[in-house]
Amino acid sequence: MKYAVLSTIAVAVVTAVLCSAQPASAQDFGRMLGRLAERTVERGARNVIDEATRPGDRPRSRSSESGSAATGGRDDAPATNEAAIPAPAGVEPWPINAGHRAVVRPHQFVFSPESMAQKQAFSEASRYSCTACEASMDIDSWRKFIHPDRDTYSAWGNLIASFTVGRVMDWRGNHVDGRITVVSEVPVGGFECRQLRHRISTREATPRVTERPGLICYGKRDQYSGSNTWHEVF
Repeated sequence: MKYAVLSTIAVAVVTAVLCSAQPASAQDFGRMLGRLAERTVERGARNVIDEATRPGDRPRSRSSESGSAATGGRDDAPATNEAAIPAPAGVEPWPINAGHRAVVRPHQFVFSPESMAQKQAFSEASRYSCTACEASMDIDSWRKFIHPDRDTYSAWGNLIASFTVGRVMDWRGNHVDGRITVVSEVPVGGFECRQLRHRISTREATPRVTERPGLICYGKRDQYSGSNTWHEVF
């Protein structure tokens, strides 16, 4: 489109010059400008072809755009047909891409829909209304409430990693009471990890108890991390 506009402008310039020039010289000068205009249009056409075939400028397909949106911009590992390392008996959660060569950071682990649903249900069980909170709600099981001075990823991970297997940390939220237990220290996909058990119970005559597994691992959090740290993966 932009080169079509340029060619139109070039023709307009030629016309203006021919109209204002002397009859004897206008014919020669017009031929010269005409050749210049032709070369300009030809060069523009070549540029259009070059831009259309340049890999870096090709528009993304709808599928690639939807895939990026689905991952929320995360640093996900490419999908492969590799077989995952099977979970040892009784160890959970276990990523479905454990051992894949494309997984170079613990946060690239992918967990089953069933595991993700269990994690979501746990958060929902600790949700409560709060008129002074954003969106008029908050979640007791978020780590910023469990241990406020260890709210960052590395600080929270380092705290839990310092616990030996069997160590328990109790915490009290606004509406639920919680407990975190370190249940094992089984490596996952080549990364040093700790498996956890999260448990919450409501403060009712008959408490409602909800549990889910958890996982912290040692490695780079993302592609921008300069060093390995302990951080929450699930």
